[in-house]
Amino acid sequence: MTITDTRPAGAATEPRWTTAPTTSAEWIDRAHEVAAILAVDAVARDRATEAPHEEVTLLKESGLVTILGPIEFGGGGQTWETAYQVIRAVAAADGSIGQLLGYHLLWFWA
Repeated sequence: MTITDTRPAGAATEPRWTTAPTTSAEWIDRAHEVAAILAVDAVARDRATEAPHEEVTLLKESGLVTILGPIEFGGGGQTWETAYQVIRAVAAADGSIGQLLGYHLLWFWA
């Protein structure tokens, strides 16, 4: 099962995002963009019970996995409050991937 790419033909080789969010609102908007991509086939992917390789790649490409990291080391420099909102946005579209992101951020922080 693969994530359905909703970009125009030929755009699949281009990165979805070329810049990292800088404000809390931009991070939350990015999470909603990721959620929209995940929502397209979340039920089918969940039923397939396959390892979420493409979904993890999507989280990495979006930058969401770095939201709590210090800015000087390439992270987003955001607070847990923003991270919680990001996790909730992703989880609303795909609970399993939202949980995965939440656990990643917890271990990253710890």
